[in-house]
Amino acid sequence: MKINLFIFSFVIFLVSLLVHLLAVFQITEISRLPVFILHFLTIGISAVAFFDLRSKEGSKINFENYFKSKFSGNLFWIPVVLLIFFIYNFINFFVGIFYSVGTPDVWDSKYVLHDHGKLIKEITENEYLLERTKEVKMFSSFWIMFSGLAIAILYDKEYFMIK
Repeated sequence: MKINLFIFSFVIFLVSLLVHLLAVFQITEISRLPVFILHFLTIGISAVAFFDLRSKEGSKINFENYFKSKFSGNLFWIPVVLLIFFIYNFINFFVGIFYSVGTPDVWDSKYVLHDHGKLIKEITENEYLLERTKEVKMFSSFWIMFSGLAIAILYDKEYFMIK
């Protein structure tokens, strides 16, 4: 079961990374796909991994000792990569929020930009797709972080050792 969750987390990680890269390069077609399903999958898989960890380690988890023992030797880079994703995630999200003018939406077959239901302006379809792509970019960095965390928790170095 654990290896299946690991593989599932890894696939979600790769898909999230692909979606994020497409959004970074403003490939607006990505906003037409139902990519927000990844939001629920990544949070769900990281929650399952965390609860699996809690059931094995008891109710009190010392994460520092846990990750030191799990990623000792030549696997020290995994927590470093997770930390980089964590920092990038919050920079990306807050920059996206800071530069956001409003929320793109469709009202009465018109593309609009609104803020909490208050109409800011009508926009073209291309502007709508660009704003939606910016939203996907902001949230896909969370997907990368959550699925990466699940991979780190579910990783079992004994299983992946070359024999």
